[in-house]
Amino acid sequence: MLFDFCREENANSHLVSDVEDINPKWFQNIRSVGICGATSTPRWLMEKIANHIRENYN
Repeated sequence: MLFDFCREENANSHLVSDVEDINPKWFQNIRSVGICGATSTPRWLMEKIANHIRENYN
């Protein structure tokens, strides 16, 4: 449900369960990235994904 809401607000939203789900093409010609998770999403997972993006697509 959270993803559906995000997708309505921003068509460039993507559902990611781990770093392997990230597509490098998503980061072409963008200036910012937002990361969110539901209450059941572990904080360590969101931090892992954020760090991966920072290290590989900054």
